[in-house]
Amino acid sequence: MEKQLEIEHRLTATEDREKANTRRIEKLEKVVEAIHDLSNTMVRLVEQIKATNENVQDLKTKVDAIEQEPAESFKALKKTVITCIVTAVVSGIVGAIIGLII
Repeated sequence: MEKQLEIEHRLTATEDREKANTRRIEKLEKVVEAIHDLSNTMVRLVEQIKATNENVQDLKTKVDAIEQEPAESFKALKKTVITCIVTAVVSGIVGAIIGLII
């Protein structure tokens, strides 16, 4: 009889642990699902960040090109002015030489 009572207590304790463990597992399943959802969200976020970085790089390239336009225009203007001055000086010298010859 005493052995039967001990078995009954052990069985009751085992059933209580089983119920507690079942509740814990159910809670953990919810946590695992939330972590899985978060992981999927992170993957999508990383993909969006990569696309954004590519767009930013394209914009940077375009801005650099736009910033270079005034410098290129100034270089062309400077080259034209120098060419005009040199042409005027050479023309004056050639004109003076021709004037002396004639």
